[in-house]
Amino acid sequence: MILKAGFRETVVVVSAMGNTTDNLINVISHLGKICDKDYADILSMGERTSARIFCSALRALGADAVYIEPSHEEWPIITDSNFRDAKPDMQETCMRIQKYIEPLLSSGKIVVICGFLGKDKSGNVTTLGRGGSDTTALILANCLRAEEVLLVK
Repeated sequence: MILKAGFRETVVVVSAMGNTTDNLINVISHLGKICDKDYADILSMGERTSARIFCSALRALGADAVYIEPSHEEWPIITDSNFRDAKPDMQETCMRIQKYIEPLLSSGKIVVICGFLGKDKSGNVTTLGRGGSDTTALILANCLRAEEVLLVK
């Protein structure tokens, strides 16, 4: 669908596959009281895995694709340090999107980015709360001045 759509510039925001997030939450609930930072780190694995898989699938189809995740220098979504329900710093986030994501798009790459996740100013992974992947897509669209946002569930 993405390759056939013929969009000039494409950003794909991915969520964790299937019930991955719910399964991780279930596992975490059996650990007892864990700190919020560990909670965010563990939950981030679903989106991080999805980004790698989706990017690999696009490359296998011949697309020039790259994935971006919170451990990358180019990660754009900067938030406060509320690990379970972080609020984006829109000014910093838009600046980073323009600095890191726009050049990738201008060079013709399809950018695959983890939804639901952020990174605080200290570099710690945060989560945007339930529905965070849609939030990520809308943040990117706003900062990129996108003409269209297509949410596929």
